[in-house]
Amino acid sequence: MQKIYLWKQKYYKCLSEKDNTDSWSLTSLNKITSSHTRSKTNFKIFRLFALLIILSNSVSADKIEITAISGSGAKDDPAIYNSIPNKLSDKEWDEAAVRRVLHAFAYGGSCLDSQIVEWANMNPGAAIVQMLGMWTTHSKLSRAYDGGNINIPAKNASLSILSNYFASGNFAADPEKFNQDVRYGNSVGYTWINAVKLRGLNPFRQKIVLFETNYHLAISLQKNVNPKQMLHYYDTIANNLASGKPYHQILGEAALSAGVATQYNHRKNIFENGAFKGNEDFAREYHQLFFGILGTGVNGNCKFGDSSCSGNPESFDDHENKTIRQTAEALTDIQVEGKNRDFLPVVPIFGTNKHYTGKVSIYGEEYAGNNAKERIFAISSKSIRHPESLKFLPLKIIGGLADDNLDPLNPVEGCDKKCSSFISKKIENIRQLWSKSIDSNGEINLIEFIRKYAISKEFHNPSRIKFLNSVDRIMLLSNVLAINNQEVKEEVIPTFRKLYQENVIPFRPEHDVFGGQSGLEASNTNAVFVNQFNSSKNQRFGNTGYYDGKKVVPVKNFKFLLKVELKKTSDGYNVKDVAEFFWKRITGDQQLQFFTDSARSQVYSLLANGNDYLVYNNEECRTRIHKCTDNTILTTSPSISDLDSKNDNIRNLRDSAIFRDSSDEKTLDTDNERVGFAIDFIAATPFLFVQTGE
Repeated sequence: MQKIYLWKQKYYKCLSEKDNTDSWSLTSLNKITSSHTRSKTNFKIFRLFALLIILSNSVSADKIEITAISGSGAKDDPAIYNSIPNKLSDKEWDEAAVRRVLHAFAYGGSCLDSQIVEWANMNPGAAIVQMLGMWTTHSKLSRAYDGGNINIPAKNASLSILSNYFASGNFAADPEKFNQDVRYGNSVGYTWINAVKLRGLNPFRQKIVLFETNYHLAISLQKNVNPKQMLHYYDTIANNLASGKPYHQILGEAALSAGVATQYNHRKNIFENGAFKGNEDFAREYHQLFFGILGTGVNGNCKFGDSSCSGNPESFDDHENKTIRQTAEALTDIQVEGKNRDFLPVVPIFGTNKHYTGKVSIYGEEYAGNNAKERIFAISSKSIRHPESLKFLPLKIIGGLADDNLDPLNPVEGCDKKCSSFISKKIENIRQLWSKSIDSNGEINLIEFIRKYAISKEFHNPSRIKFLNSVDRIMLLSNVLAINNQEVKEEVIPTFRKLYQENVIPFRPEHDVFGGQSGLEASNTNAVFVNQFNSSKNQRFGNTGYYDGKKVVPVKNFKFLLKVELKKTSDGYNVKDVAEFFWKRITGDQQLQFFTDSARSQVYSLLANGNDYLVYNNEECRTRIHKCTDNTILTTSPSISDLDSKNDNIRNLRDSAIFRDSSDEKTLDTDNERVGFAIDFIAATPFLFVQTGE
């Protein structure tokens, strides 16, 4: 009976919050019961109690399902974007520009080359309206080459609904990974990865909201935040962006979330018996992290004890002693209380009994309000127009998404004098683009700002250098190489594992509230390069199947992709064409300027015969592979003439073909494997670690 009682208590926990749906299906019942039982007898007893509890309680299962809002999140009039200063001309807006945008903002996209050409032939404003938006689905940007796109209603493509969808076994070899009820699991991270890779869903939406929830407005599952709070936080921000809400309202609502109150623990802030009891942690970060307001002045000339502060509405003393302290008082009586440690509500209650009722002084102005929500909403509209926010917030956003080179005094490595000369002007133009995007009501739309920036010369600029963090690099590869949705289910590319190997886990940011691993940190971490290089031998990005314990089960056939993208010769697909296609798709180097002779020779050789070019170029190795030793390879270096396009070996490789019509099943598998080898070589080159503006 004691076991039965414990099961009953566990089941009550699963029913402790009203669900957005009206009823609970037996499918959901089977899912939960199967995860908590270990024998047929236990299952029957548990199911009996479960059914009794369902009949005696009118509440639904404790699962979070937030209906997705699918919209662009911005005004879709191309004239708005074509009228910005310093925009690319129609001539400058070409296929290379389109690829740069996709690589920076949509994990490379997964669209047809013909679609890239179509967007390149539009004017920039018309193209960017189609390319970047907060729709949940985007068939032009994310297309399956084999098997078709995911077929779910757009409203069901929120992360919370997808989490339950995957936990039911859809597109998931291990559904338990997506179970929201696993307190210390990462259903959010697994769901997010699937959402990026699934053909038909919109990778731009996931890219932008990951930046907000893991970098800009970061909270962490590593702390007390639970998966359901994180899903609610993520979907609320995504929906607010998709609905076109002003950015200050989005930031204000995020500041009032249960996840943030749990992370910073100001859910315990109260005003009682005439005294404030609590912490000022989030009060400070609301201004600094959310809006970029440090209180030091736009020129950094505000100092403690100095009452003058040019460019700011308050002195540094007032910011520290009034604004921050009284923001903490404005955040009192936010109730996020649960019945036990494993359960914390996803929606807080904004109380009045223990809320500070007097006016608070923020930025030198007084604000009234009946509860924390009223206060923060009123303050946020002022925060977005604060001089420091106008100066630093746009750089925080662009720095996180697209450009690490935003400090003229400390240009990033690789930025020469010519590059450095652009930085100050670039920064000034980004700030102007932000301030001019604020409308007459003092409101700004984030998606419109990103769209404008993406077609500006500030983005397509030789001084723009963005080092890819592990998430950006691995998700880009996982996204551009997924050609059907079955491979997502079977984890042909084990994306989460690859991230974990680099000590990076989505929704557990490395620096806690200060965000995840940066691209600069990744570029300075030897282990990141070593792990990427070793991918060519272990858990390859070019995998075409999964191991079932006995053999590799093929899932992915690159021939479907090549059939759509390339013209077939009379003898299959030309190795040169295949090599250049994958180079462009993976690196974004549309003009092939970095596809050097040495890189070409290697990719040609891997595609044509599956061997390293050093092996192929050595006659003994080429003719008698079984006698080719490591020592032979190490003592053989190709000369310049060996790499010349007129060299017989290079020409033979370049002009050969793969996926011939006459290929049998074994040869087809071999050709797919060779494409995988070539992909992994390209993925290990330095061009996957950095993006540039030209």
